[in-house]
Amino acid sequence: MKKTIKKSYRFDPDTNRLLQQNISRADKKKSESAYIRELIHRDYMTSVGIRAADLADAKRQLVGIGTNINQIAHKMNAMDIGQADMDRLADALSDVASMREQLQRITQVFYKGK
Repeated sequence: MKKTIKKSYRFDPDTNRLLQQNISRADKKKSESAYIRELIHRDYMTSVGIRAADLADAKRQLVGIGTNINQIAHKMNAMDIGQADMDRLADALSDVASMREQLQRITQVFYKGK
């Protein structure tokens, strides 16, 4: 279990209004603490050169790879396996290996600052 540290901050009325507006735009269900944590993480990632667009792209690619692997597994379970399926599996596994390398590089950059 993570240990949490309680902090308190003071905001002038204008800053507090901006904070509330930004939270409302981002996610009305998000707490102030969650929003501020997100800002801190986003700022850190930017400072070490990790772009949010790169992470979003990596997530999108992983979803696509997962979909391909699930489709292949479904066909294999149904015993309807062909060479094209085996080729798709090999391509998907190659993509997974490539994504793993990319994510390792990104996380190495991220954890250097810790």
